[in-house]
Amino acid sequence: MKKKILPMMFFLALGVFLSSNLMAQTQFYDLYVTGEQVTSDNAGDLSVLAGVDGEVTYDPATNILTLNNATINTGAAIENFMPNLKVILTGVNTIEASVFCLKNHASTQIEGSGSLIANSSNTVGVFMLAPLTIKDCTIEAEATKWGIAGNDGASGEDLIIENATVKATGAAVASIADIQSLTLNACAITAPEGAAFDEGMHAVALNGSVVKEQIVIEPFNGIKDNMEMANISAYPNPVNEILYLEIEASNFNAEFYNAQGQLVLQEQNNKSISVANLPSGVYMLKLVTEKGTYSRRIMKN
Repeated sequence: MKKKILPMMFFLALGVFLSSNLMAQTQFYDLYVTGEQVTSDNAGDLSVLAGVDGEVTYDPATNILTLNNATINTGAAIENFMPNLKVILTGVNTIEASVFCLKNHASTQIEGSGSLIANSSNTVGVFMLAPLTIKDCTIEAEATKWGIAGNDGASGEDLIIENATVKATGAAVASIADIQSLTLNACAITAPEGAAFDEGMHAVALNGSVVKEQIVIEPFNGIKDNMEMANISAYPNPVNEILYLEIEASNFNAEFYNAQGQLVLQEQNNKSISVANLPSGVYMLKLVTEKGTYSRRIMKN
């Protein structure tokens, strides 16, 4: 009887041992920080990685990477292969990289109440190889060559900016370029004046040239209303059919942008502008004069 019991006990113990090993097995995620792969061992505190300070964590259950007052100094900072990764920004975060600050091979969304300063001393601040959404946060991307860039502008590099402040600078090559599309929701390009996304060039351009100076994109609710200071009136607001302008300048352009940041109406030297054909909603009115540019939010009933 004892001879039979002993082998059974051995196999039971072996089973428990193997089960424990399987339970403790390290999980690897398709996400890299400072060149190191994120795993179940380090995901709860990525500040253990060289070059990472502050609170940086990854939650595989929600597929969320959180940066909370974090600082990252490295060559290649964050590289994502995880579809639908969400990056949450809290507080002020800074990435100083010699190659890239963020590179996404799969769809990624950056959002939160915080900000991210992404500086690359060599190549690119944000390198897009898949759709990227920036929502409700502030991002400043600056690099020697490209601020925000895709691969070839024809591989699904769709940049969506929603109610966010984005500043991008790429002095040597382009500030925002090589992307397939740029969609602006409830925000608009406010600098440089007159810059817009050119589908043919796959870049933000001005007067037929790719912009290399800083591009500023701001939410409608953050755009300064400076018409009153310049003694300019636009009424009634809300408006149904005709928007009247009281402006001293004789030469001016009136531009209306919708919630997607698209130019939908443009008039020159016209102080009685028909908006009857515009759908109901919120628009940004931009008046460009010799003395400057003036903005105001207009509600169309």
